[in-house]
Amino acid sequence: MLMTHQELGASEIVSFEDLRAMADAKSPCITVALAIPNPLQIRAHTTNTIREVEKRLHEANAEDLTIEALVEPIRALVASIEAKGEWAKGLILYRSPDLFRHFSMRDPVKDFVHVGHRFQIRPLLSVLSRHQRFYLLALSQKDVRLFHCTQHSTEELPFKGLAPQNLRDWMNIRIPDHVLDNRAAAGPSVGSMKGVMFGTSTDRERQDEYLVHFFKEIEKAAQKRLADKTIPLVLAGVEAEVALYRRINTYPRLMERAVHGSPDGLSVGELHERALKIVQQTFSAPLKKVMDEFDEYRGANSVRFGIEEILKAAWDGRVADLLIREDAERLGVCDDGAPQVQVGIDSRAEDLLNLAAVWTVSQKGQAFALQTSDMPEGADAAAILRY
Repeated sequence: MLMTHQELGASEIVSFEDLRAMADAKSPCITVALAIPNPLQIRAHTTNTIREVEKRLHEANAEDLTIEALVEPIRALVASIEAKGEWAKGLILYRSPDLFRHFSMRDPVKDFVHVGHRFQIRPLLSVLSRHQRFYLLALSQKDVRLFHCTQHSTEELPFKGLAPQNLRDWMNIRIPDHVLDNRAAAGPSVGSMKGVMFGTSTDRERQDEYLVHFFKEIEKAAQKRLADKTIPLVLAGVEAEVALYRRINTYPRLMERAVHGSPDGLSVGELHERALKIVQQTFSAPLKKVMDEFDEYRGANSVRFGIEEILKAAWDGRVADLLIREDAERLGVCDDGAPQVQVGIDSRAEDLLNLAAVWTVSQKGQAFALQTSDMPEGADAAAILRY
């Protein structure tokens, strides 16, 4: 099956809809994790990986025509990446007779090839645990800029006449007489006067007052450009100006931490990197909700920690939310239709935590991967049950 140009483009965003599609895929299911530490090595590296895929398919008794049909889009993807020079630290590919998905990974990945009845979706669960998109507002008296960001890319959102993007232009428009005096709105008793003086102030206080009014214009314009109010917003700017903006901000998802320092001397890439570090230190909105309510669920006896019990509940569609420790390993056998768990290693052993995640998302549940320090009781897995 030939892939279209759109299908060849690696996804930057992982969704639970993606995972559900992969959970329902027909076998054989090919999962490839491909590290790309050096772009110059990609051709030799991927050639060896494709050979390993073909070998595993032969061992699974797949026919030659089936193998070629499954491998062809992987070759096409690699060729496209090399031609465009689109590099990431890693790539996760999922291929079955009825599905092809691939995701750029910002963090390094360990190479592996897996061919079996199910995809290995655990590498994507860490991505779902963090914000995958965010807004970045770079505050500056010289040039205010707004960006929509993913973990891999940055797109500027121009204000398009909604507000002047620097303080000088705003002052020229709003205060054409250049007197730059603080004024208060006139009441009925002042007759035809358009405004009245309200005292004196230091130059610094006066400058801050102008800046606050300028930022109010920026805030109104930003609200119109921030289409998705569920995405976090990161501020970048010198500390005093960030503090001024926070006073007038009404955006509901403004992050507490900011990129401090003048953004004028930073490239877009540097701003993105610094903001991303802040964003990745907080849970995604769905995971934060789970963690905030975890003790409440535990008090209601709706939490399970044992892998055997979790698997049985996941098979029955009872797991609403599943938490997995990123570095946990639990191998065993658990046959579909009769989830009698045998923990240990034999010829049929598989990753039981991955299996629990597959069954959870296939029943419209959520699954996340967390670091040991974030896992409740440091457990391998924890499941919140629907009933």
